[in-house]
Amino acid sequence: MLQCDDDLTEALIAAAHRLGIEPVVGNIITAATVVVGEERKRWAREGYAAADMETGLLTGRVAAVRVILDTPLNELSSDWLNPVLAMLKPWNWPQAVWLGREAPRCARLAARVIGAKAAQ
Repeated sequence: MLQCDDDLTEALIAAAHRLGIEPVVGNIITAATVVVGEERKRWAREGYAAADMETGLLTGRVAAVRVILDTPLNELSSDWLNPVLAMLKPWNWPQAVWLGREAPRCARLAARVIGAKAAQ
């Protein structure tokens, strides 16, 4: 299990607070694919705050800033396990539009937190 660096984590939490953002701090499961449905529920029951596909692959001194797009209340379709095929299904197009709108906003939010930490 990857353990985040305590000092970096605290600095990022403080940076988020300075920006008026209340971060959720918790364990993240790194999965090989998008986590949806029952698998998402299982990891939540085991105490994981989120799932991603990148953080657990990092090495060295690590802390993670993740902005979560999909939630149990707004879950991605399991069709996104294969994005090319998902885009061929018209019922996924509203989610594609939502992802296209929200992903850049979330990336900017994460960048603001990291930038606020770097500026200190």
